[in-house]
Amino acid sequence: MSAPEHFKDQLYEFIENIDEPFDVDFLKSNCNIFYEDRWFTSALYELEDDEKIVKLNEYQYLPARILRNRWINEAKNQVKTQPLEPSCIQLPFDLIRQIQDLLSERKELGFLNAEEFIREAVRRLIQPKYPTTFWLKP
Repeated sequence: MSAPEHFKDQLYEFIENIDEPFDVDFLKSNCNIFYEDRWFTSALYELEDDEKIVKLNEYQYLPARILRNRWINEAKNQVKTQPLEPSCIQLPFDLIRQIQDLLSERKELGFLNAEEFIREAVRRLIQPKYPTTFWLKP
């Protein structure tokens, strides 16, 4: 293993559990052997390429694992605190336009809008297969 590779591995071993943003000066001050800035910047660049760290701005970095864990924890907290909202189903605009045209031509069908029509169409499609266990709520 080359000296730069060995340096990079040791550097990552040191920073992988740092949970606050860090910079080259922080790394230099915590290193027991003097290395020029280029050693640190080169190793950080390679670690960023390896997706082991994330560059937050021009000077600061954070281990990718820490960032992922923060994101996961934040997502879990949002799920716990936010009520579930109905999701939207996106349909092609042309299909919605065709349904709206049909409903304006055939008022006797009794549907007020395309959403109501689509909900009923899905209900009729699913009901024969699941007659008593599945209902779509408006």
